Amino acid sequence: MKEAHFLKLLFSSLEVNNIDYVILRGYKDLPQIIHNDVDFFVSPSSLYEFFACLLAISKEFSSEVKIVLIRQGVIKCKVESSNFSMDIDFWYNVTFWGLSY
Repeated sequence: MKEAHFLKLLFSSLEVNNIDYVILRGYKDLPQIIHNDVDFFVSPSSLYEFFACLLAISKEFSSEVKIVLIRQGVIKCKVESSNFSMDIDFWYNVTFWGLSY
């Protein structure tokens, strides 16, 4: 499963680069099962480095990262290649009301 391999490499890259992040939900099944998307919280001070890691791993998979939406502390992305498609959201501000996190 390409998505699982992609996520393993992304997690490894984030750890090696000391990126401050957490998975907000569905983490128990990752990387084998992605329920809908992968929701990260990224420390605002690590936002640039997180995105750099995401782009670097995407390049290794010949995939493209498309920013779908930026709003109220979240950047919603779609990672697409000829082999897989995955939605990745990364939150950097959790002041939005109504979320169950």
